[in-house]
Amino acid sequence: MTVTAHGSDLTVMAPGYGVIVNIAGRGSDDGFHGTFIAPEDPAVADKLCAALGG
Repeated sequence: MTVTAHGSDLTVMAPGYGVIVNIAGRGSDDGFHGTFIAPEDPAVADKLCAALGG
């Protein structure tokens, strides 16, 4: 039996900015194949890192 899951696993959005981080793709028995989109603006990246405890 093969189990496959697909779609958006995590999306972080902020008012006035839109999507900050998006992880989406397809996961199956052979692993995960997808995308990770992170902020390009260093100020936004710093705020996100601080909010996540980094």
